[in-house]
Amino acid sequence: MPLKRFLFIMSFSTVICWLAWSTVLFFIDPFHSGWIGPLSFYASLFFALLGTFALVGFLLRWALIRKEPAFRHIGISLRQGSLLALFVIMTLLLQAEKIFVWWSLALLLFGFAILEIFFFLRHSERK
Repeated sequence: MPLKRFLFIMSFSTVICWLAWSTVLFFIDPFHSGWIGPLSFYASLFFALLGTFALVGFLLRWALIRKEPAFRHIGISLRQGSLLALFVIMTLLLQAEKIFVWWSLALLLFGFAILEIFFFLRHSERK
């Protein structure tokens, strides 16, 4: 798939996900919808954040690292975007359960940092 088509599809999908999240936010009552309301909220927010973070990460990598072909940045940007989106969702879930304190945030951040270091070292081993 050409890079321009991928970026167009990813941008279009991200806009659709943000529209889905805003629809859930404004039209679904979380107190009367059972488990489907919060699930819809967190799932649509996750995919909207994933697309946004992946696109921003790709564009930053593409602008700052010109020595590699642009398509090589896609996988890294998707991985980091998904980790960052999952971090935000888990932080919101901690806050919703009223167990969000500084040390739980530090543990969560430490866990995601270790996971990213693992992927980074695994990727650098292949080169």
